[in-house]
Amino acid sequence: MCKKIDGAPTTKNFCAKIIVLKTRAELMRTILNRNSPIANLKSQTHADQKKTITNILSLITYPILLFILFIFISCRERVTPPDLPRYISPIILAVEDTSCTDAFIRIKTTKAFESGVIQLRREGSTRIEISNISSQLDTLVIDEGLLPRREYRYRAYRLDGGLEVDSSSELRVTTMDTTSHEFSWEITYLGDGGGS
Repeated sequence: MCKKIDGAPTTKNFCAKIIVLKTRAELMRTILNRNSPIANLKSQTHADQKKTITNILSLITYPILLFILFIFISCRERVTPPDLPRYISPIILAVEDTSCTDAFIRIKTTKAFESGVIQLRREGSTRIEISNISSQLDTLVIDEGLLPRREYRYRAYRLDGGLEVDSSSELRVTTMDTTSHEFSWEITYLGDGGGS
């Protein structure tokens, strides 16, 4: 029997739609309820039993179909963005050589700039400033007064109007240790030592 709900009509088609739309928890409550059509399945006629079983199967089938549909919709192939061209820094730093107290650093630009100044900074403080960079730059800079066996971090910046416009990647330079030099001494005598 179908009960009247909130002024809704009590036709059998409407009751079937209500049962189809029940949630899983409501289905469990219906199965456990002794007065439900499922509990009284034996006392129902053959036609009513078929309807009850059909309703139960539709309650189980529809959520499964919705789940499968959700999986197919959500598992679409992801569109990956195209590969961007590799970024080339406009300023390149390279270590040419190091000693115990000096670092020889090459500053090179990949393009010519219309204006600006290039600053080489060690640990954040400006060491060298190069102005008039209207053409491509390729110069060797010597940073003196370093401590032996220490790591220093360098970065070059291009300033335009006092603002940092471009920068190089960080360059790490380690100075040599004072005991890392191997000297070999050889004594050579010239002549016979007789004074003539």
